[in-house]
Amino acid sequence: MDIARSWLVAVVVYLVGATVTATLGIGARVTEEDLTGGGAITWNALPTALTFLLMTLLARAVHPDPARRRPLRHAIASLGAPVVLTLLGVVLGAVQQDWNEMAVSTAAALVGTGVGWALGLLLRRPSRSY
Repeated sequence: MDIARSWLVAVVVYLVGATVTATLGIGARVTEEDLTGGGAITWNALPTALTFLLMTLLARAVHPDPARRRPLRHAIASLGAPVVLTLLGVVLGAVQQDWNEMAVSTAAALVGTGVGWALGLLLRRPSRSY
């Protein structure tokens, strides 16, 4: 049940992030031309990386302490939903044959997940007192 809770939190963060990104894009009247070059980074990569960073951090945060002591279980709880959603994005990008957007989204998702995992490790480190 502890893994399901982590995944549920990650999926909710994903849905909120996707909704906010789409709302901002619609409000700014982003066009296809805006999504080329630097616009792809602004409107796609940055929100995706931030969303996946938050997904990973919050999935780690809600995973209870006794289960955290089992590294494989903790990794599955923290990274399961981000990995599955990244793979879903790859499949959807392949079906739509939108290779550039798929590459940008996948790279941003992997960077966000990696940074979220590393940040979670740094935030959980016990402080040393001398």
